[in-house]
Amino acid sequence: MSTIKTMTLDELQKMPPLTEQEKAIIKNAEPVYSTDCPKQSAEELRGFQPWYKAYSKKDETVTQKDIHLKLDSDILDALKMESSCYQTRINEILRKAVFGNA
Repeated sequence: MSTIKTMTLDELQKMPPLTEQEKAIIKNAEPVYSTDCPKQSAEELRGFQPWYKAYSKKDETVTQKDIHLKLDSDILDALKMESSCYQTRINEILRKAVFGNA
């Protein structure tokens, strides 16, 4: 049985780099399945979605308000190149950043 150790970022950064032998062990390791983490079929894996997409139920009482917002020109240009609906995209980005969902 393996042991899990919690480490801080400082502790991780002080560790020596992995050897080629350690990298080979990791690369060739077989997955460990259990009742907590059962093996998933390819069909089941295709159905997985990020939590914020699976549970993104926007409150129907939310209304939109007009505001004045200054953005860096490179950000605005990138959003406009991505889609003509750049304002909707900004709202999606902010919703995900604030609430953790889309």
